[in-house]
Amino acid sequence: MSLMRRRDFWPFELLDEFLEDFWRPTNLTLLKFPRLQFPRLDIKEDEKSYTIIAEVPGYSKEDLNIEVKDDTLTISSEQKEEKEEKKEGYILRERTQRSFCRVLRIPEGITHKDISAHLDKGLLTITIPKKEPIPAKKIEIKTSDTSKNVEVKEEK
Repeated sequence: MSLMRRRDFWPFELLDEFLEDFWRPTNLTLLKFPRLQFPRLDIKEDEKSYTIIAEVPGYSKEDLNIEVKDDTLTISSEQKEEKEEKKEGYILRERTQRSFCRVLRIPEGITHKDISAHLDKGLLTITIPKKEPIPAKKIEIKTSDTSKNVEVKEEK
Protein backbone atom coordinates (compact mmCIF):
# COMPACT_ATOMS: atom_id res chain seq x y z
CA MET A 1 0.00 0.00 0.00
CA SER A 2 1.40 3.40 -0.93
CA LEU A 3 0.84 6.55 0.98
CA MET A 4 -0.53 9.51 -0.94
CA ARG A 5 -1.22 12.99 0.28
CA ARG A 6 -4.90 13.67 0.35
CA ARG A 7 -5.82 16.74 -1.71
CA ASP A 8 -8.77 18.07 0.21
CA PHE A 9 -9.76 21.67 -0.13
CA TRP A 10 -7.43 23.79 1.94
CA PRO A 11 -7.91 27.56 1.54
CA PHE A 12 -4.25 28.30 2.28
CA GLU A 13 -2.82 25.79 -0.19
CA LEU A 14 -1.34 28.46 -2.42
CA LEU A 15 0.25 30.14 0.57
CA ASP A 16 1.73 26.82 1.72
CA GLU A 17 3.26 26.22 -1.72
CA PHE A 18 4.65 29.73 -1.82
CA LEU A 19 6.27 29.37 1.60
CA GLU A 20 7.69 25.95 0.73
CA ASP A 21 9.23 27.36 -2.47
CA PHE A 22 10.46 30.48 -0.73
CA TRP A 23 12.68 28.63 1.73
CA ARG A 24 14.36 26.43 -0.86
CA PRO A 25 17.92 27.64 -1.38
CA THR A 26 17.59 27.73 -5.17
CA ASN A 27 14.82 30.29 -4.93
CA LEU A 28 16.90 32.73 -2.90
CA THR A 29 19.27 33.54 -5.74
CA LEU A 30 19.04 36.72 -7.74
CA LEU A 31 18.91 34.74 -10.96
CA LYS A 32 15.12 34.62 -10.83
CA PHE A 33 14.80 38.39 -10.78
CA PRO A 34 15.67 40.57 -13.75
CA ARG A 35 18.70 42.76 -13.16
CA LEU A 36 17.73 46.38 -13.19
CA GLN A 37 20.08 48.84 -14.81
CA PHE A 38 19.92 52.49 -13.90
CA PRO A 39 19.63 54.73 -15.73
CA ARG A 40 17.64 53.12 -18.49
CA LEU A 41 19.04 53.97 -21.91
CA ASP A 42 17.79 54.35 -25.47
CA ILE A 43 20.52 54.38 -28.11
CA LYS A 44 19.81 55.55 -31.64
CA GLU A 45 22.01 55.76 -34.71
CA ASP A 46 21.53 57.79 -37.85
CA GLU A 47 23.82 58.77 -40.72
CA LYS A 48 25.55 61.59 -38.85
CA SER A 49 25.51 60.68 -35.15
CA TYR A 50 24.69 58.39 -32.24
CA THR A 51 22.13 59.60 -29.70
CA ILE A 52 21.95 58.22 -26.17
CA ILE A 53 18.91 59.11 -24.07
CA ALA A 54 19.20 58.30 -20.35
CA GLU A 55 16.33 58.52 -17.88
CA VAL A 56 17.68 60.41 -14.85
CA PRO A 57 14.68 61.84 -12.96
CA GLY A 58 15.58 63.91 -9.91
CA TYR A 59 19.15 64.60 -11.02
CA SER A 60 20.44 68.05 -11.90
CA LYS A 61 23.28 68.77 -14.33
CA GLU A 62 25.58 69.34 -11.35
CA ASP A 63 24.88 65.80 -10.12
CA LEU A 64 25.78 64.12 -13.42
CA ASN A 65 29.23 63.34 -14.79
CA ILE A 66 29.95 62.32 -18.39
CA GLU A 67 33.44 61.24 -19.43
CA VAL A 68 34.87 59.95 -22.70
CA LYS A 69 38.17 58.14 -22.73
CA ASP A 70 39.46 56.15 -25.69
CA ASP A 71 36.52 53.97 -26.73
CA THR A 72 34.37 54.25 -23.56
CA LEU A 73 31.67 56.67 -22.50
CA THR A 74 30.92 56.79 -18.77
CA ILE A 75 27.75 58.31 -17.32
CA SER A 76 27.90 58.49 -13.54
CA SER A 77 26.51 60.30 -10.53
CA GLU A 78 26.85 60.34 -6.80
CA GLN A 79 24.25 62.25 -4.88
CA LYS A 80 24.28 62.76 -1.11
CA GLU A 81 21.64 64.60 0.83
CA GLU A 82 21.24 65.31 4.53
CA LYS A 83 18.11 66.78 6.00
CA GLU A 84 17.53 67.81 9.60
CA GLU A 85 14.27 69.09 11.06
CA LYS A 86 13.64 70.21 14.63
CA LYS A 87 10.04 70.54 15.72
CA GLU A 88 8.40 70.52 19.14
CA GLY A 89 10.58 68.14 21.07
CA TYR A 90 11.80 65.80 18.35
CA ILE A 91 14.62 65.84 15.87
CA LEU A 92 14.33 64.24 12.47
CA ARG A 93 17.56 63.46 10.63
CA GLU A 94 17.49 61.78 7.25
CA ARG A 95 20.39 60.87 5.03
CA THR A 96 20.09 59.79 1.45
CA GLN A 97 22.81 58.58 -0.87
CA ARG A 98 22.35 57.29 -4.37
CA SER A 99 24.78 56.66 -7.15
CA PHE A 100 25.08 54.95 -10.49
CA CYS A 101 27.66 54.33 -13.17
CA ARG A 102 27.00 53.17 -16.73
CA VAL A 103 29.93 52.46 -19.02
CA LEU A 104 29.30 52.14 -22.74
CA ARG A 105 31.72 51.14 -25.44
CA ILE A 106 31.56 53.56 -28.33
CA PRO A 107 32.57 52.62 -31.86
CA GLU A 108 35.57 53.94 -33.71
CA GLY A 109 35.08 56.80 -36.08
CA ILE A 110 33.61 59.39 -33.74
CA THR A 111 34.66 62.92 -32.92
CA HIS A 112 35.36 63.23 -29.17
CA LYS A 113 35.53 67.01 -29.08
CA ASP A 114 32.06 67.51 -30.60
CA ILE A 115 30.12 65.34 -28.11
CA SER A 116 27.28 67.30 -26.53
CA ALA A 117 24.82 66.64 -23.69
CA HIS A 118 21.47 68.19 -22.81
CA LEU A 119 19.29 67.63 -19.71
CA ASP A 120 15.57 68.33 -19.96
CA LYS A 121 12.76 67.06 -17.70
CA GLY A 122 14.71 64.08 -16.39
CA LEU A 123 16.04 62.99 -19.79
CA LEU A 124 19.76 63.28 -20.47
CA THR A 125 20.45 63.34 -24.21
CA ILE A 126 24.02 62.74 -25.34
CA THR A 127 24.83 63.29 -29.02
CA ILE A 128 27.99 61.73 -30.41
CA PRO A 129 28.71 62.89 -33.96
CA LYS A 130 30.38 60.53 -36.38
CA LYS A 131 33.46 61.59 -38.29
CA GLU A 132 32.90 62.57 -41.86
CA PRO A 133 33.95 59.68 -44.05
CA ILE A 134 37.14 60.34 -45.93
CA PRO A 135 36.48 60.06 -49.65
CA ALA A 136 38.52 57.53 -51.56
CA LYS A 137 41.63 58.92 -53.17
CA LYS A 138 42.91 57.51 -56.39
CA ILE A 139 46.63 56.91 -56.32
CA GLU A 140 48.55 57.08 -59.54
CA ILE A 141 50.83 54.16 -60.18
CA LYS A 142 54.24 55.14 -61.48
CA THR A 143 56.54 52.82 -63.34
CA SER A 144 60.21 53.06 -63.94
CA ASP A 145 60.62 52.96 -67.68
CA THR A 146 64.03 51.39 -68.08
CA SER A 147 63.51 50.53 -71.73
CA LYS A 148 64.31 54.12 -72.78
CA ASN A 149 67.79 53.98 -71.29
CA VAL A 150 68.74 50.67 -72.73
CA GLU A 151 70.43 50.58 -76.07
CA VAL A 152 69.96 47.56 -78.20
CA LYS A 153 73.06 46.54 -80.17
CA GLU A 154 73.02 44.05 -82.86
CA GLU A 155 75.92 41.71 -83.33
CA LYS A 156 77.29 40.98 -86.81
